[in-house]
Amino acid sequence: MGGRLTPAQRVAYVLHDLFAVPFDQIATVLDTAPANAKKLASRARLRLGEPGAEPRETAGHARIVDAFLAAARGGDIDRLVALMAPGVVRTVDPRLVREGAATEVRGARQVAEETRYFADRIHASVPMLVNGGPGAVIAPGGHPLACLRFEIADGRITRFEIARFRPDDSVRRFSDLP
Repeated sequence: MGGRLTPAQRVAYVLHDLFAVPFDQIATVLDTAPANAKKLASRARLRLGEPGAEPRETAGHARIVDAFLAAARGGDIDRLVALMAPGVVRTVDPRLVREGAATEVRGARQVAEETRYFADRIHASVPMLVNGGPGAVIAPGGHPLACLRFEIADGRITRFEIARFRPDDSVRRFSDLP
Protein backbone atom coordinates (compact mmCIF):
# COMPACT_ATOMS: atom_id res chain seq x y z
CA MET A 1 0.00 0.00 0.00
CA GLY A 2 1.13 3.57 -0.66
CA GLY A 3 1.67 6.48 1.71
CA ARG A 4 -0.32 7.23 4.83
CA LEU A 5 -3.55 9.19 4.65
CA THR A 6 -4.48 12.14 6.82
CA PRO A 7 -7.67 11.64 8.82
CA ALA A 8 -9.59 14.00 6.49
CA GLN A 9 -8.30 12.18 3.38
CA ARG A 10 -9.34 8.86 4.88
CA VAL A 11 -12.87 10.13 5.64
CA ALA A 12 -13.30 11.66 2.16
CA TYR A 13 -11.98 8.55 0.43
CA VAL A 14 -13.99 6.01 2.42
CA LEU A 15 -17.25 7.93 2.29
CA HIS A 16 -17.04 8.77 -1.40
CA ASP A 17 -15.22 5.87 -3.05
CA LEU A 18 -16.53 3.05 -0.90
CA PHE A 19 -20.01 4.30 0.06
CA ALA A 20 -20.79 6.75 -2.80
CA VAL A 21 -21.57 9.63 -0.44
CA PRO A 22 -21.74 12.90 -2.45
CA PHE A 23 -19.01 15.47 -1.86
CA ASP A 24 -21.42 18.10 -0.53
CA GLN A 25 -22.38 15.71 2.30
CA ILE A 26 -18.74 14.81 2.93
CA ALA A 27 -17.94 18.54 3.08
CA THR A 28 -20.53 18.94 5.84
CA VAL A 29 -19.00 16.09 7.84
CA LEU A 30 -15.50 17.56 7.45
CA ASP A 31 -16.64 21.19 7.88
CA THR A 32 -15.10 22.22 4.57
CA ALA A 33 -16.15 23.17 1.03
CA PRO A 34 -17.27 20.42 -1.41
CA ALA A 35 -14.29 21.24 -3.66
CA ASN A 36 -11.94 20.63 -0.72
CA ALA A 37 -13.65 17.33 0.08
CA LYS A 38 -13.19 16.27 -3.54
CA LYS A 39 -9.49 17.20 -3.43
CA LEU A 40 -9.00 15.25 -0.19
CA ALA A 41 -10.46 12.12 -1.82
CA SER A 42 -8.30 12.66 -4.92
CA ARG A 43 -5.14 12.96 -2.83
CA ALA A 44 -6.10 9.84 -0.91
CA ARG A 45 -6.48 7.91 -4.18
CA LEU A 46 -3.03 9.09 -5.28
CA ARG A 47 -1.41 8.06 -2.04
CA LEU A 48 -3.10 4.69 -2.04
CA GLY A 49 -2.18 4.05 -5.65
CA GLU A 50 1.46 5.07 -5.53
CA PRO A 51 4.25 4.35 -3.07
CA GLY A 52 5.13 7.37 -0.96
CA ALA A 53 3.88 10.86 -1.61
CA GLU A 54 2.01 12.33 -4.55
CA PRO A 55 3.75 12.08 -7.91
CA ARG A 56 6.01 14.96 -8.83
CA GLU A 57 4.71 17.31 -11.47
CA THR A 58 7.48 18.33 -13.83
CA ALA A 59 7.87 20.18 -17.09
CA GLY A 60 9.75 17.10 -18.30
CA HIS A 61 6.61 15.01 -17.88
CA ALA A 62 4.64 17.56 -19.89
CA ARG A 63 7.18 17.34 -22.73
CA ILE A 64 7.02 13.53 -22.74
CA VAL A 65 3.21 13.50 -22.82
CA ASP A 66 3.17 16.14 -25.59
CA ALA A 67 5.74 14.17 -27.59
CA PHE A 68 3.83 10.91 -27.11
CA LEU A 69 0.54 12.41 -28.31
CA ALA A 70 2.23 14.15 -31.27
CA ALA A 71 3.98 10.94 -32.33
CA ALA A 72 0.76 8.94 -31.96
CA ARG A 73 -1.21 11.51 -33.99
CA GLY A 74 1.43 11.38 -36.71
CA GLY A 75 1.77 7.60 -36.70
CA ASP A 76 5.50 7.90 -35.85
CA ILE A 77 6.06 4.38 -34.49
CA ASP A 78 9.83 4.79 -34.05
CA ARG A 79 9.36 7.97 -32.00
CA LEU A 80 6.74 6.28 -29.84
CA VAL A 81 9.10 3.36 -29.21
CA ALA A 82 11.84 5.82 -28.19
CA LEU A 83 9.51 7.53 -25.69
CA MET A 84 8.62 4.29 -23.91
CA ALA A 85 10.62 1.92 -21.77
CA PRO A 86 11.14 -1.47 -23.49
CA GLY A 87 8.84 -3.21 -20.99
CA VAL A 88 6.08 -0.58 -21.03
CA VAL A 89 2.58 -1.81 -20.17
CA ARG A 90 -0.60 -0.26 -21.56
CA THR A 91 -3.92 -1.15 -19.95
CA VAL A 92 -7.40 -0.05 -21.00
CA ASP A 93 -10.82 -0.23 -19.41
CA PRO A 94 -12.63 -3.00 -21.35
CA ARG A 95 -15.65 -0.70 -21.77
CA LEU A 96 -13.54 1.61 -23.96
CA VAL A 97 -12.57 -0.98 -26.59
CA ARG A 98 -14.46 -3.35 -28.83
CA GLU A 99 -15.34 -6.73 -27.40
CA GLY A 100 -12.42 -9.14 -27.54
CA ALA A 101 -9.78 -6.40 -27.85
CA ALA A 102 -6.68 -6.73 -25.68
CA THR A 103 -7.02 -4.81 -22.43
CA GLU A 104 -3.29 -5.09 -21.74
CA VAL A 105 -0.40 -4.75 -24.16
CA ARG A 106 3.28 -5.13 -23.19
CA GLY A 107 6.40 -3.95 -24.94
CA ALA A 108 7.28 -0.63 -26.57
CA ARG A 109 6.97 -1.81 -30.18
CA GLN A 110 3.65 -3.58 -29.53
CA VAL A 111 2.16 -0.60 -27.69
CA ALA A 112 3.40 1.84 -30.35
CA GLU A 113 1.93 -0.20 -33.18
CA GLU A 114 -1.46 -0.56 -31.53
CA THR A 115 -1.85 3.21 -31.08
CA ARG A 116 -3.09 3.37 -34.68
CA TYR A 117 -6.31 1.72 -33.49
CA PHE A 118 -6.91 4.69 -31.21
CA ALA A 119 -6.07 7.44 -33.74
CA ASP A 120 -9.49 9.10 -33.54
CA ARG A 121 -9.27 9.26 -29.75
CA ILE A 122 -5.68 10.48 -29.78
CA HIS A 123 -6.69 13.39 -32.04
CA ALA A 124 -9.26 14.37 -29.39
CA SER A 125 -6.69 14.23 -26.53
CA VAL A 126 -5.39 17.14 -24.49
CA PRO A 127 -2.28 16.80 -22.29
CA MET A 128 -3.27 17.35 -18.66
CA LEU A 129 -2.38 16.53 -15.10
CA VAL A 130 -4.82 13.78 -14.17
CA ASN A 131 -5.29 13.33 -10.44
CA GLY A 132 -1.95 15.05 -9.94
CA GLY A 133 0.07 12.95 -12.37
CA PRO A 134 1.04 13.20 -16.03
CA GLY A 135 -1.73 12.29 -18.43
CA ALA A 136 -4.21 13.40 -21.03
CA VAL A 137 -7.96 13.71 -21.33
CA ILE A 138 -9.73 12.29 -24.37
CA ALA A 139 -12.60 14.68 -25.05
CA PRO A 140 -14.24 14.28 -28.46
CA GLY A 141 -16.40 17.32 -29.14
CA GLY A 142 -15.26 18.77 -25.81
CA HIS A 143 -16.96 16.01 -23.81
CA PRO A 144 -14.54 14.09 -21.54
CA LEU A 145 -14.66 10.39 -22.36
CA ALA A 146 -11.46 8.91 -20.94
CA CYS A 147 -8.17 9.71 -19.25
CA LEU A 148 -4.69 8.52 -20.03
CA ARG A 149 -2.55 8.22 -16.91
CA PHE A 150 1.19 7.84 -17.47
CA GLU A 151 3.91 6.56 -15.20
CA ILE A 152 7.26 8.00 -16.23
CA ALA A 153 10.71 7.01 -14.97
CA ASP A 154 14.10 8.09 -16.26
CA GLY A 155 12.48 10.16 -19.01
CA ARG A 156 10.47 7.26 -20.49
CA ILE A 157 6.91 6.05 -20.17
CA THR A 158 6.91 2.82 -18.15
CA ARG A 159 3.17 2.30 -17.91
CA PHE A 160 -0.02 3.97 -18.99
CA GLU A 161 -3.63 3.30 -18.46
CA ILE A 162 -6.67 4.39 -20.42
CA ALA A 163 -9.65 4.66 -18.10
CA ARG A 164 -13.14 6.09 -18.31
CA PHE A 165 -13.32 9.72 -17.25
CA ARG A 166 -15.06 10.10 -13.90
CA PRO A 167 -16.65 13.34 -12.75
CA ASP A 168 -14.43 13.29 -9.66
CA ASP A 169 -11.19 13.03 -11.68
CA SER A 170 -9.04 16.02 -10.90
CA VAL A 171 -7.62 17.51 -14.10
CA ARG A 172 -5.65 20.66 -14.85
CA ARG A 173 -3.35 21.87 -17.58
CA PHE A 174 0.40 21.36 -17.28
CA SER A 175 0.72 25.11 -17.85
CA ASP A 176 -1.01 25.64 -14.48
CA LEU A 177 2.02 24.23 -12.65
CA PRO A 178 3.61 26.64 -10.17
